[in-house]
Amino acid sequence: MTYSIKQISRALGLSRARIDQWISRGVFDHPNRPALGLARDWEFRDVARVALTAEIAESKVSVSIAASFSRVAADNEFPDCFFVVFQNKSIPTGLTAHDERDIEAGLVQIDRYWWTCELVQRERLTQFLSRPEISSAVVVDLGNLMRRLQASLTSIDSGAQ
Repeated sequence: MTYSIKQISRALGLSRARIDQWISRGVFDHPNRPALGLARDWEFRDVARVALTAEIAESKVSVSIAASFSRVAADNEFPDCFFVVFQNKSIPTGLTAHDERDIEAGLVQIDRYWWTCELVQRERLTQFLSRPEISSAVVVDLGNLMRRLQASLTSIDSGAQ
């Protein structure tokens, strides 16, 4: 099943203008670019990336970096676990990571701090967050986010019929 930007906007509580802005800035590449003036159809996986990006961006991580991190979850098919974006003190401060390969690998420098992301199983979250090199983190329950998203899209889809 595919979704329109209008459906995505309603499901996520984001304005169409915001989603269009993210697309025009290149934050999200649409896999099937339609001809100019035609609507884009989005697969659930792409909608899920937008949802996760919005969740991460709420914590003041830039949208482009949040979108880069959300690729990690998408590449792993959004497993039912926690997605943790965290400040990692163990990376040397002399290292520079402004290269696209570093961002795709989930390593980004924001101001003077290094951030990365990891998928963490539910039973390991407390142990994971107690690691000494982690000073702050954004934690998203992927399973819960995917269930809420699916329910919202289903509700919108059934209301449209």
